[in-house]
Amino acid sequence: KQKETPLDNIPDAVRVYPASAGTAMLPLTPANNWTATILFCGGSNVKTNQWLDPDWIIPRYPASTSCVRITPDISTSYEHDDPLPEQRSMGNLIFLPDGKILCLNGAKMGTAGYGNQSWAIDMSYADSPTLTPAIYDPAAPAGERWSRDGLGASKIPRMYHSSAVLLPDGSVFVSGSNPNSDYNVGPDINYPTEYRTERFYPSYYNSRRPQPIGILSQLSYGGPSFTISLNSDDLFGNVDNVKNTTVIVIRPGFSTHAMNMGQRFVQLENTYTGYASNNSAVLHVSQLPPNPAILAPGPALVFVVVNGVPSVGVQIMAGSGTLEKQAILSIGDLPESSVTPTDVAHAMSQTSGARSVGKRPQLLFCVAVLLGWVAGVW
Repeated sequence: KQKETPLDNIPDAVRVYPASAGTAMLPLTPANNWTATILFCGGSNVKTNQWLDPDWIIPRYPASTSCVRITPDISTSYEHDDPLPEQRSMGNLIFLPDGKILCLNGAKMGTAGYGNQSWAIDMSYADSPTLTPAIYDPAAPAGERWSRDGLGASKIPRMYHSSAVLLPDGSVFVSGSNPNSDYNVGPDINYPTEYRTERFYPSYYNSRRPQPIGILSQLSYGGPSFTISLNSDDLFGNVDNVKNTTVIVIRPGFSTHAMNMGQRFVQLENTYTGYASNNSAVLHVSQLPPNPAILAPGPALVFVVVNGVPSVGVQIMAGSGTLEKQAILSIGDLPESSVTPTDVAHAMSQTSGARSVGKRPQLLFCVAVLLGWVAGVW
């Protein structure tokens, strides 16, 4: 029997349309047992009676900086998180393969929507576009989760009807914005119908990307583990980097109106065997958790992330790929993680060499016997 549990009122601001906060489910990982925590950032602290007040000028009303999170399977209450660097409504929150979240687009003043009111900016209910993105790190300590280090500003306002989505190469495709009732362009239009597109390139674009071998084309819910191979270049010449390597499944979602519906970030459980003799490694990887509610069946991207640098995403199919009852399999075993030290690898090589030398007298004896038989000596 289904049971409905009421949640506390969300604090600080209205987060739904048209106040339009940015929202995302934080990474689902083995460390949190793939438990959902939802992050809300920005929006607008609009009072109920303000919406119908004829004297209320929406584009002059500041958006919120507040961020809150909730883990509904554990608590019905919201917790405050680090606030945004500046107020923002209509912000997109986009997963990056390194586990961070890109926040971009939106406005500092007003809300989503458009109309013909005299106070509208052309037709826009928002003003003062937020042009500089920010990056949220859910693994950082409280008070240090937002950063703008090295980030530049866009020159294109992206407000109502904007969108963004992660691409397989790890960049983010950014498009849209049309706070108008229809097509509306011209030199006197502040926020016209926008046809220009952009791509955001995270800092890992400056690094050599891992090129893993062995990613499956389809992942089951539970099932036997599989292996992924990484060479020395993939590990940046240091086998210890395998200790900071993860296998990530991302569904970018379906982006519209500053929302990415169905967006998921799922870390697969893995162990590793590293080889110090040549700085290579093998990852032993579990399939998806045996619960289709964590990641619904359908296409997704798999990234192998080494020290924060992701491979190019490989498109895979989660489950059967159709909306039907999914097969739930037993979870395959994973070996313990280990790194074979250089001296051990060298000793094994020396032992192997000694054994091969030890066989040579036997081989010479056999040759001598054969030659003697041919010569008639035996």
